[in-house]
This record gives sequence, C-alpha cells and structure tokens, in this order.
Amino acid sequence: MNTGPMRHLLGKATLAGGVFGLVLGTAVASGATVAPAASATANAAGQAGTAPSDNHWAFLNQWCSKCHNSEDWAGGVAFDTMDPHQIGQDAKIWENAMTKLRGRIMPPAGNPQPPTPALREFVSWMEGSLDQAAVHRVDAPRVVLHRMNRTEYANAVWSLLRVKVDVSQLLPPDDKAGSFDNVADVLQVSPAFVDSYVAAARQVVIAALGNREARPIGVQFNVPAAEGGNTQEFHVDGLPLGTRGGMAVTYNFPADGDYELNIGNMAAALWVTNQEFDNDLIATYDGRKIFDTHIGGGDDLKGIDQKQDVAVDAINARLKHIRFKAQAGPHRVAVTFIHRTYAASEDRLESLVPGGVQDRVERLTSFEIKGPFDVTGISNTPSRERVFVCTPASAADETPCATKILTTLTERAFRRPVTEADIAPLMKFYQDGQKAGGFDEGIRRALTAVLASPEFLYRAEVSHPATEVAQSSAAAPSPMLRKVADVQPAPAAPTSAAAAAGAPLQQGGQAEVSRLSDDELASRLSFFLWSAPPDQELLTLASQNKLHEPAVLKAQVDRMLADPRSITLSSNFAFQWLDVERLDEIKPDSRLFPYAADPRADYKTELKLFVDSVFRQNLPVTDLLTANWTYLNERLA
Repeated sequence: MNTGPMRHLLGKATLAGGVFGLVLGTAVASGATVAPAASATANAAGQAGTAPSDNHWAFLNQWCSKCHNSEDWAGGVAFDTMDPHQIGQDAKIWENAMTKLRGRIMPPAGNPQPPTPALREFVSWMEGSLDQAAVHRVDAPRVVLHRMNRTEYANAVWSLLRVKVDVSQLLPPDDKAGSFDNVADVLQVSPAFVDSYVAAARQVVIAALGNREARPIGVQFNVPAAEGGNTQEFHVDGLPLGTRGGMAVTYNFPADGDYELNIGNMAAALWVTNQEFDNDLIATYDGRKIFDTHIGGGDDLKGIDQKQDVAVDAINARLKHIRFKAQAGPHRVAVTFIHRTYAASEDRLESLVPGGVQDRVERLTSFEIKGPFDVTGISNTPSRERVFVCTPASAADETPCATKILTTLTERAFRRPVTEADIAPLMKFYQDGQKAGGFDEGIRRALTAVLASPEFLYRAEVSHPATEVAQSSAAAPSPMLRKVADVQPAPAAPTSAAAAAGAPLQQGGQAEVSRLSDDELASRLSFFLWSAPPDQELLTLASQNKLHEPAVLKAQVDRMLADPRSITLSSNFAFQWLDVERLDEIKPDSRLFPYAADPRADYKTELKLFVDSVFRQNLPVTDLLTANWTYLNERLA
C-alpha cells in the first residue's frame, strides 16, 4: 500500500485527508492510475523492469542461492523459486536483499565475498528493475468476501427496519485480528453461524412487523451496577426531573394489548433494611404515569415489626401485577423514585455519603414487562412505516404492492440497484406466505429471506472489465482500484494495447486489478466511517455513477464526518485500536471504596468524547497524546 496518506495522517493530518487511503486501500493521495498505453508494459516489462541478464542471474546463483534456496530456506528466502520476469512481485524481498548487499552484510563475514565491481553492477541492475516495475505497478489490496460483524449487523438492521437488536443474544462473538473485529480474513462462518443468522432474521422481522399471535412472555430488565445499581441516591440521566435512582428502558411491544409490570422485591425477610423512611415509587409509560405507591415508613415499619414475613410479603405484593395498556412498537417504560428532602442524620456517627441519610433509601434492582394479554391489533410503528411503503386497497393490488415493497427494501439491504432476478425468488417466499396467512405474512417471509441472504450479510466486490479500468484511468485519475481474487469471475478481455502485445492486464498473472463500482465504494465509505450501510444520498450518487468523481467523493466524506453517525470512529474504531474492552476486566474494590460509584462507564464516555473531538475539530492526530483538555462530569471529576 502506498504509505503517503498514512505518513500525512500521522503528521499534521486531518481525518478527511487520511480517509481516502484507509477506506480505498490504494494509492489515492498520489492519484495512482493504470494508463492504457502502459498496460502491456505493466505485464511484460513492468513486473521485472529490464530483461534479466544471464550475468546478473548468474551472480545471484553463485553468491546468494547456495544458502537461500528451496532446500535450506536461509532467512525464509529461496531465490531459486523466484522468476526473473516477476521481480516486482517480490519487491520487498529484493529491497531487503539490496540493502544487505550494499552494506556488505551478505554474504556473511567469513564466507567468500563477490568482487566489488560485480556486486555494484548487480545492485544497480536490480534497483533499476525495481524502480521500473514500480512505475507500472498498482498496489491494490486483495479482496475477499467481507461478512458484517455484530456491530455492523445491528446498525444495518436499524438502518433498514428501525429495530434495535441485542446482537450479543442473537449472534456468536466475532473473531478478532489483534483487537479489531472487522477484518475480513478472520470473519469466518461455520454452520452454527448460518443457523444463528437465519434465526436472527426471523426474530428481527417479527420485531419489525409485530405479532398478532404473540403469547404472553416476561422480559426481565436488571439495573446495571455500572449505571448506579448500588448508588441510587441521585438523579439518573433520562428520567424525569425531581426523581432519583431507578431505570428506564425502551421496549419493543409486539402488539397492542394489556401488559403487566412486575417490580423486583424491595423488602426481604430476616434482614429488613431501608424501611425506616417513606419512599414514593412511580412507573411511567412514554412519560405518562401508570402507577405509584410508597415503600417503607410508618405503617410498613410497624407491620414489619409486628407481623414480620406477612408484612414483607404485603409490601412486595404492591409491586406486582401492575396492569397497563400499550401499543405495538418501541415505547419507554421507567420505574423510579420521587426525590424527597433529606433531614439531618440521626445516626450516632456522621454518614460518609453526601447528603446525610441518603444511604437509607430503597433501591430498584430490576423489573419485568410481561404480555401481551388480550391482543387488540397492531398499531402503525416506525418499523412498519419503513416497510409498508404502499398499502393494497384490494386483492388485485397485493402483488404489485408486494413487489414495490420488496424492491425498495432489497435495494437498501443489498446496497445496490436490484433486478428482476433478485426479486423473483423473494416473490416466491411472499406468495407462499400470502397463501398461508395473508399479505402481512407474505411480506414477513420474504423479508426474512432478505435478511438471511448473503447479499445482505456480505460485502462482495466482484470483478469489472479491465477495459473499464484503463478507460477510466485515461480520462481522470481514479482512486478506486482493488485486486480481485476470491470473488473474481472469468478473466476479463485485455485492453487493445495489451491485446496488441498479447498480454492481459493482470498482477502477476493471478489477480486482476480492477475498478470499484460506485455501489461498492459507497459501502466502503459507510462501513468505515459509520459502521453501517450507505444512506440514500450515497446510494443515489452511486446509482448515478457520480460518487467516484473527486469533488463529489470529497464532499461526501466531509458530510459523513459531520454526521453524528461518525461517532463510531471513536466508539468503535478507536476503542478497538486502544483495546478499551480490557477496562471491563478491572473492577474497583468495594472494600476499599465502599461509597464510590463504578467509574468505568464514565471513563468510556470521556474517551469517546475526547477522541471524537480530535476527529470532528480537524486536529492533528498527535493531539491524542499531547492534548491539555478532556471531558468530565461531576462524578468523574
């Protein structure tokens, strides 16, 4: 890979300046191209530079190949296996060899040494050959099928269907290369992976479309310790002002109907604590209060003293079987406490917690949402609005409407324009489902097939004709080059110049260097900058074949960096680069810090905001090491 963009990035570089090299993986900054007139030379002379002289190769055999051969493999190098016509393919080995010959490091001391004139002549010839090969060589990366990792899958599902999924529960963990989980070579797939993706597709589509046949189930939500599970004396972000502690969740209700809220026990037998004072508890649905009660104080304290277990059971019974009505789709459910004024502590010793007796309060540990009961239908939800771009008015309208829906969704899911060949098999799934359960069921089955398709789960960059590369390179410098290997179809026809010389345009006779399509470029940009599929603007420019134009490409990179979704450069790329995951392995000792909140979540937020500020404000990368500012909340400060 051309290292120019990376050297620039590590100096006084901007992120936009380095994106081209990182995303495209080619010599973008220098505007490397494949010129049509040089195509034949690239294969014939470009690989070896000048034609090898018998004397030069004889020098190699006499002074180097006795040790560096396919039997001895001294230094891991075998010169007798190398082709004098393919010097450019082994440029790194030859460059290293020339350095050692010039420094008289090879042959090793104590061994016969070549005459100085012969050595200089060989080094001069080899360096000239390498230089000539480099003129016509395009360093494009080898492309393999790239499966979406779990983060990308979750973002793709959200982008397509507006459904939040917990991928840790749906999909197996991704393999990593170093600390990165988005390296194509290690994102392998086993039969278990395939089963997981098919099962995930079914669950995602049900969550998106709702389920009229949903049976009552209970979903448990626990308060994470890192988010205040042990310290609920203060206000929790996202909950109503005037409250303290508690937790809020966004739950995707499967259908309209009655649901039940069950709050975790707050009184326990044997050791009954924190019942000295009255705690007012409320539950809300989309900000509307659906339940309130009190725990502790007066009557509860008296009952515990006189009736013991009977009183404990009565207190906890207030927190169970709380019925409320909900509509299908994502809605926010919260359980929290009304904040009260704390009186001075009456303890014999002063409390170590700020605010006096704030350690004598009830704490929420968990709650359960159960249902639906008495399903009444499925309301329109953000997911259904995104799926049903049309509604059939009659039976005759169902097939055209289904075709429109599947075409729209498939173009977004496959990240490219689709053809009748793409839609035809999906319509078979629709027809089977429509016969079994009507229009919605047909769409559900077809959409499940879309999410289980390799076209959705993989980014496959297929070969484009070599003539296209040559012609586009002649018109304007094109940065979008890659070396096709695993997903390459039949070899492309050679250019006219190459045909005249009787040689195809190839790299080493193994993998063709070809141009990225605009659709493929859109995916590379979006998955790097957003860890998500391209949005409609990128797809539109790609369909118009404008995205590769330098001015358009730069404008899109600037737009994407300014978009809030580029926060993934900090929370995903930078976190993996800095191996922040290991922070979860370090837990503060509660015996040494009994009243301290777990700061790890705050540390992660600080790092995310700090790294994002370097990217977003166009600052030098060196500021990651030398900056004199950071981001703190009161607790972390």
